[in-house]
Amino acid sequence: MKTLKYIPLHLVFFQILGIVIGHYLMLKSSLAGTLLLISLVLFALFYFKLHKKIIQHYYFTAISFLVFTLIGVASVSFKNDSTKKNHYTSHISNTKNNTVLIIDEVLKPNNYYNNYIAHIVKLNNKPTFGKIKLNIQKDSTKKSFAIDDKIIVFENFKAIKEPLNPYGFNYKNYLSRKQIHHQITLNNNSFLALNKTKTSLKGLAYTFREKIILSLKNNGFKDDELAIINALLLGKRQEISKEIIQNYQNAGAIHILAVSGLHVGI
Repeated sequence: MKTLKYIPLHLVFFQILGIVIGHYLMLKSSLAGTLLLISLVLFALFYFKLHKKIIQHYYFTAISFLVFTLIGVASVSFKNDSTKKNHYTSHISNTKNNTVLIIDEVLKPNNYYNNYIAHIVKLNNKPTFGKIKLNIQKDSTKKSFAIDDKIIVFENFKAIKEPLNPYGFNYKNYLSRKQIHHQITLNNNSFLALNKTKTSLKGLAYTFREKIILSLKNNGFKDDELAIINALLLGKRQEISKEIIQNYQNAGAIHILAVSGLHVGI
């Protein structure tokens, strides 16, 4: 019973409640910040002017809980990029869009597309920000993109699809938690490569890693053995197959892959 009377526990409860409410309301960061500021002013008013009056004790308690609830709501709003003014979702056209992108992450390709995460630099000639999933049709005659490569695309945004199976992995929610809400699918004629304007630390690491992989290939490592080396030494999981993971599980040696952090993907 003493635990239930512990004041910090009450405050944490209301902050968690605010986080839950924030995920449902998705308020703009400016509105959430304004509400939080008003509640803090009321809190200060009651604390410095009215806290000596017994009748005001309950009001002060209620406002304290309100402040922590709004802290939770505001924390969600501030982290939600789509509620911010210059986010790309505020500038999407119903007709054709021209979008300048920079590759931010290289994902595992499928049979038909090379997949990437890219961040938006400009949309319809307006500076914007935000991340999208980018799917580019495979072409054996063209080199795939690397981190920091810059392109302009002319296709419209499409929402990430819900899973077809009712209890399957919800890729849409997974990407949404990463602030990715749309994807663009391209063929080889619907984009133009632009000159790279800068190289990030992540891009340098990617280039160095690709040189190591090329060196491994030149030394005779191929297919599955190369995929395992890439996963263990370089953290590159895109090329490791489900069959390899299953074989390690059946052999009771899955911990070998887990040493590299591959368990996160498993």
